[in-house]
Amino acid sequence: GGLVDPGAQEKAAMVSECLLIPLFTALQSLCSDERPEVRNSGLRTLLSTLVSHGGKLPPKLWRKCLWEILFPLLDTVRNLAANSSREESVGTQLGHEKGRAVMMLIHHSRNTEQKQWDETLVLSLNGMGRLLRTYLTVLTTLDGFDVRWDAFLAFFESSVVDGSREVAVAAISSLTAILSAHGGTPTMPRPLWKRAVRAYVSAVRGACLVGSKVTIKTRCELIGALGRLYTARRSAFDEADVRALLSLLDQLARAPFAEGERVSPAMMAAMGLPPVQRAVLDFLPTLAPFEERHVRAGLWGALLHMLVAYLPGEKPAAPAPPEVPRHMAAVGYPNNNLMDAPAAGQGALQVVETQLSTGPGSQAHLFGGSCPVTG
Repeated sequence: GGLVDPGAQEKAAMVSECLLIPLFTALQSLCSDERPEVRNSGLRTLLSTLVSHGGKLPPKLWRKCLWEILFPLLDTVRNLAANSSREESVGTQLGHEKGRAVMMLIHHSRNTEQKQWDETLVLSLNGMGRLLRTYLTVLTTLDGFDVRWDAFLAFFESSVVDGSREVAVAAISSLTAILSAHGGTPTMPRPLWKRAVRAYVSAVRGACLVGSKVTIKTRCELIGALGRLYTARRSAFDEADVRALLSLLDQLARAPFAEGERVSPAMMAAMGLPPVQRAVLDFLPTLAPFEERHVRAGLWGALLHMLVAYLPGEKPAAPAPPEVPRHMAAVGYPNNNLMDAPAAGQGALQVVETQLSTGPGSQAHLFGGSCPVTG
C-alpha cells in the first residue's frame, strides 16, 4: 500500500466530527425524553455506538463526547430520576370491550415514574461501565479525565447509597468490572485506583449509617464485588488498601440489616447468621496468604485481631489504627485512619443498640451484630 496522506487523515477526522457530534447530540436529547421506551432506546443506541466504534474516534472527538455529551447526560438522567414521582401510574386505556374500558396492565416493577427511571439509570451505569472498561487506555490520556472519573465515582456512590437495589447492583458491577480489568496495570494510573477505593469507602459508610435503606442483598453484593476485585487484582492492593478493605468488611458486619428490615425469631433460628455477616466470614479467609510486603506491614496481626474481636469474652487491647500515609490522605480516606478499632471490652459484632433496637424477645448471636427481631 502507498503512504497515508496526513492531510487526508485530518480531513476525515473533521468530517467525522461534523457528522457524529450532531448525531450524538440528537441522541442525547432523546435520552431525557419523558417516555421511557424512547429515552431507553436512545441511550442504548448512543452508548452501544460509542462502545462499538470508539476505536475509530480521534482524541479530540472523544473529549467532546465525554465533556459535552456523556457526562452532562449522566447528570441530567440522575436529576430527573431523583425528582420523579413515586405514585403508581394508571395504565392507558386501550379501548372498550362489552361496554367496559380495557386498560393496559403495568408490571409492578415499572408502575411508577421512579421505577421507570431506575431502568434508565441501570442502562446508563452499565453503558458507561462498558465504555470506560473498553477505552480507559485512551481516555486516561485526555487532560482533565481525572475530574470526569470523579464524576463517575460520585454517580456510583449515590447509586449505591440512595438508589434502588437494581440501580445499586448495576453501579457496583460497573465499577468492579472496570477495576478488575485495569487495576494495577499501566492503563489505570495509581491516583485513579485510589479514588475508586475511596468511593467504596464512602459507599460502605453511607450504607452503614443509621437510617440507611441499603438492603441486605445490596450489602451482600458489595461484599461479593470486593471479593471478586481482590481475587482478580490482589497485587494492586497495597497495605493501605487492605486495611481499608478490612475496615469496610468490619463496618458491614456490624450493620447487617437496613433500617426497617425486621426478622422473626423463627427466621433468625433458621438463618443462623445474617447473610451479610456470613458473607464477611466467607470473604475473610480469602485475604490470605498475604504477600511479603503485607506481612512486613503487620496485616496478619490486623486480620487476626479483627477475628478475635468477634469472639465472646474479654477482648485483647486493640492495636492503634495506622495513620494514613500522606499520599493516601490526599485522596480522602475518612477520619485519617484506615481501620476503626472496636471499643474497649466490646466485640466488634456485639449488639449495637444505638444503631438498631432489638426490641422484646430479641436474641444476639456471638457473631450477631444488630439483629432486629419481631416479637
